[in-house]
Amino acid sequence: MSSKVIVMIVVGVIVLLGGNGALIYFLTADDGTSAQAAQVAGEAGAPAAITPSADPVYVRLDAFTVTFDDPGSARFLQIEAYVIVDDEEGERLLERHLPAARAALVMLYASQTAAGLASASGKERLRTESLEQVREVMTQRVGRPLASDFLFTKFVMQ
Repeated sequence: MSSKVIVMIVVGVIVLLGGNGALIYFLTADDGTSAQAAQVAGEAGAPAAITPSADPVYVRLDAFTVTFDDPGSARFLQIEAYVIVDDEEGERLLERHLPAARAALVMLYASQTAAGLASASGKERLRTESLEQVREVMTQRVGRPLASDFLFTKFVMQ
């Protein structure tokens, strides 16, 4: 291989690495627009949300599969979800008391109806109730709610 080819390869690698670094910087840099958008939303009368930490921790919950009664037939609900906590300590405490939180969530999900979950607002109501259940269990167990949000990543109803 000639020295010109080697120089061209080295320059190409440097350009690629520099481009990747710049792309990562621009995609992860916080330019303050998210804070500005939240402030504008708050001024517009939107309900205030709990602000998660700058580096939240997503705690994955194993899939829930529950049956619930519906007029005429038994129905199934399968949900996968994440609970968002502020830090690793919150993650550790949530995982320690996860069986109690899951038990409360199973009872909540089993009490649903197909008609109540058919709309987007019904699913949002259930998401909010799920967050409240986790917060209630954690407040009872560790003295503080820990969870800042609850996210469904899979929602199947049959």
